[in-house]
Amino acid sequence: MNVSSAALDEYDLYANPILMKDESRKRRSSFEESIHEQIDGNTRMEFGYYTKDMLKMTLVQLQLTHRLSQHSNPQGKDDPYILFVESDHWREIQGVTADKQRFRQLLLESPRLLQISATHPYFNSKIFDMDVLTKSIDANLGGELRSGSWFALNQLMCRSTDSWQYHNLNFKEYSRISLNRLMQITQDAVRSLHQLVMLPPLPQAFDTKNQETDGSRAALNFLLARLSGLGAGLQPTEPPPNSDGIKSIITKIYELLLGIVLIYEGFQSKSDEMEIDSLYLPVLQKNGKDQTETTDNQPFDNSFKIVPADEWRLMKQRCIGVVALFLLFGVQGWFGCFKNRKKYTYCDIYSIFTLALDMSSRGITILSSQTEPGLHTPWRHLNGFLADLFRTTRIGCPDLNWYTAMYIWGSVLEESTISYFFLLDVFEEMKDPGKSLSSTGSEAPPVKATNEEWSKSWKELLQLALIQKSAYQTLRQQLALSKGFQPQTVVPALPSQQFEGVDLWSFMQTQCCNTDDQSEKKAKEELLDSGAKMQKK
Repeated sequence: MNVSSAALDEYDLYANPILMKDESRKRRSSFEESIHEQIDGNTRMEFGYYTKDMLKMTLVQLQLTHRLSQHSNPQGKDDPYILFVESDHWREIQGVTADKQRFRQLLLESPRLLQISATHPYFNSKIFDMDVLTKSIDANLGGELRSGSWFALNQLMCRSTDSWQYHNLNFKEYSRISLNRLMQITQDAVRSLHQLVMLPPLPQAFDTKNQETDGSRAALNFLLARLSGLGAGLQPTEPPPNSDGIKSIITKIYELLLGIVLIYEGFQSKSDEMEIDSLYLPVLQKNGKDQTETTDNQPFDNSFKIVPADEWRLMKQRCIGVVALFLLFGVQGWFGCFKNRKKYTYCDIYSIFTLALDMSSRGITILSSQTEPGLHTPWRHLNGFLADLFRTTRIGCPDLNWYTAMYIWGSVLEESTISYFFLLDVFEEMKDPGKSLSSTGSEAPPVKATNEEWSKSWKELLQLALIQKSAYQTLRQQLALSKGFQPQTVVPALPSQQFEGVDLWSFMQTQCCNTDDQSEKKAKEELLDSGAKMQKK
């Protein structure tokens, strides 16, 4: 990659992974099991000691890119896309996404949703030797098992023909799993936007004679639009939302945040030579058999019991892996990479971290513009939302406050909000698909449509349901003239827009110390009022 390996791998972890096998053999005695658990857990906890600076540098560059590019919007930041949820066409959208055979084909025609873009600013021949980069697609480099880091990278560039499946062997299976997951999440997301359908603006002057009639008609339209957003208008024969829906993306976001906290905690525990788990999670009791201690102040109550040597250790690895995938690939990396814990290690996660660090050191992030002018960057809306969340909570910055960060997380990570940005990305790519990177390192051929009529009608439908802000305002004026007061879709605000100008830390301290109900109520009203004023601006 034309970069010194020492610059990326300061601790030489490729050559000497943090396994501590020799030391553990010397120390094992009658307490072999407990010592092994301690070394095993602390070693992975210390992963943050080696990667915290890498994480901070990458996140700061991501926030900078987000702030400068405004989601790399080729249409212009003043005329973004809007989902026309309250329109009659939204029920048609729900019907198409519920048709598995049809929607599967339509998703396949937009390969950049699951594959690296052919116009990616980092994964190209100017930076990589593509012959080397693609060699591991057809060969298990490093021994009998395919390296988890190589597999994660090659999984996102394994197309070579214009048909499905993309490749053979395990790439074929994981491509199928990724597509199914994308399809199920989209099906669920189109039925999760009802909370964004809000009351229409009130008329400036009421006609007393017609007030009851106009009001009841407006209420009727509002309730119908909300029910439509819930998918109530679908045919009974159409399948219900799958359990692996939009909540799985929200889960990944929380795992992303937890992984970041673990990296910070790992750095702190290593720096302070802490031997106990600084998160004060339940500990393993040795009373004849393994038991999990449950206490009233446990973060997840009894429904989420943690055994440090097993579930908790695996969860830490998974969450830190989610962080690495996001920094290098964005949301795209969550669909099919690092799904089998036995097939990727901390060395694989570290490898992904070093690539993300090199990418950011070149001024490139998951939000950077494509090499082809005017072509949008895949997943720019949801990736941008998360970058804005990092910016608002100051993650990666010296003035980071975890208490205010927790408050913001709990306020903005709503199902309807994540669904909205997720669908913006999916529908934008389906409306204007780009080309993906092939298994040879060149541009992969477009996926051939098996039913041209499906593709044509879907593109026409997207023109009516995914529209730009200026067109949306015009359509709403026309609807108001023809049908009276109509409900409207409220576009979710970014975290920075919601909390700009709000002294959140002072507010939280007031809430902590205030015992007067009236004062507490007044403080809440002042916070909400200041936030509303900033949003209005």
